[in-house]
Amino acid sequence: MKNLIAFLVSYIFSTVAAFGGSVGDIPEAIMLPEVVWLQIAKENEMQLKDVHFLSGGTVGFNGVYVSAVIFEDKIKNCSIFTYSNDEVYGAYDGAPCEFEGAAEIDGSRKSAVPDVYYKVNVFSLDLGTGVNDLVAFYFDSGKRKFCESKSLATWRANGKKDIQPDLTDGVCGSVK
Repeated sequence: MKNLIAFLVSYIFSTVAAFGGSVGDIPEAIMLPEVVWLQIAKENEMQLKDVHFLSGGTVGFNGVYVSAVIFEDKIKNCSIFTYSNDEVYGAYDGAPCEFEGAAEIDGSRKSAVPDVYYKVNVFSLDLGTGVNDLVAFYFDSGKRKFCESKSLATWRANGKKDIQPDLTDGVCGSVK
């Protein structure tokens, strides 16, 4: 029994050490800080009561965030915002739509920082029905931003894990 306890304690300490030992060193689902929430509402000319965050839909990493937001207006609007360097950027917008679950943090690309995915069902006027969409974000450490990439979303949807996606299509928001 003592060996089992010693093993578990050793495992926990080695796992913490492997990730640098501090919160914020890896992306994690969090509550969006109020200052970012206020900025999203202000920039979209919405009242705070009309801005709702998807449960489990905000991922934070060292003060940089990607967050799924639902605006309650005449038509339900799904949006995804990134926040870094005191700037909010609207990375995705669809209406009417619905998020299909929380953000997914996935390290299968084996990059330094795991990727973040959102599944969205968006109404298509052309088809007259809802269609599934996958929105993918990777972290660009040079820019310190989450960047949206259609190539990464296609890579994830196709399941071709042996071929790395081309992230040159990444959109990282405005640059100061």
